[in-house]
Amino acid sequence: MEQVDFHKHLMPIFSKLNSVEPVLQLQIKSAATGVSFTTPSIAATTTYFVDATANGCTTATRTSVAATVNAKPITSAISGRTSVHSDTVETYAVTNTTGSSYVWTILGGVKLTGGTTNSITIDWDVAYTSGMVKVIETNTIGCKGDTVYKPIVSIVPVEFLSFDAKRANERVNLTWVTASEINNSHFEVERSVDNNRFEQVGTVKGNGTTSMMNTYRMVDNIKTIINSNATTVYYRLKQVDYDGEFAYTPTVTVSLNEKGSATAVLNPNPFKDAFTVEVTESAATTAEVYLLDGNGKMVRNFSMELNKGTTAYQLTALNELSSGMYFVRIITASGNSYTIKTIKK
Repeated sequence: MEQVDFHKHLMPIFSKLNSVEPVLQLQIKSAATGVSFTTPSIAATTTYFVDATANGCTTATRTSVAATVNAKPITSAISGRTSVHSDTVETYAVTNTTGSSYVWTILGGVKLTGGTTNSITIDWDVAYTSGMVKVIETNTIGCKGDTVYKPIVSIVPVEFLSFDAKRANERVNLTWVTASEINNSHFEVERSVDNNRFEQVGTVKGNGTTSMMNTYRMVDNIKTIINSNATTVYYRLKQVDYDGEFAYTPTVTVSLNEKGSATAVLNPNPFKDAFTVEVTESAATTAEVYLLDGNGKMVRNFSMELNKGTTAYQLTALNELSSGMYFVRIITASGNSYTIKTIKK
């Protein structure tokens, strides 16, 4: 009669059957000949009895193996938007299973709340054009489910090329240019005298979805502000989508100390290998000019000596820059600041 060491050969199988696999088979193998027998697939806890026989005689001792199948958690799809704007706050969630724990991983955003439950709230960052949300669920007995992914695409609803404010006595002429628009409902023009508390002073209709360049204008009457103690007026645009999502532009300023105006212009815009910065001030001063890439990283910096009136400075040798979006940030010693968006061809 062939002797079979059941404990030696069945205990490793017993350990495997207590793992997280959802469907298992039990294999019984002879130590002497290597001949094996495999049971049908099992999907629930099952007990098998092994009898060793020789010449039709069964041994008195029966060996039993309890095969336990622990179901792997099946995690639902992640809810929440896949297309977001920069600085959009969005909550993502999967169906909650009592007793389960969750580990979330994000790329391209900042976690605000959650991350260990079945949901997470994320603030998407302006520096990314795409991102990812993924989650792994672990049930009460320690079995982990498959990783569930949700790709995220950051869309820019409106690409601004410029936003300028130019004073003309008791009025301010506001002009802005867009390179493209996606679901753009309208612009709300906001004004402040302390760069903190803003009020809406006008609304300009947008062009919905378009890849064409568009120029917008609005005139703001500042007679009452001129007669106050304010020295500077700040403007910003609130761009609003059809679905109510919105985003703000950087502020531009107008000085009230002089009856003239302070402006900054970039030509040509878009540019290829050079551009000229023209800054108009009511008195001689200096300015720092920063060229930033689309992620806000400084790639060039230079200083300007500004005369009363308009001063021009040409920045050349830009052909080595990668094509894409850039910002020109100008800060004058007189307190004016300008941000002009441009495109490198």
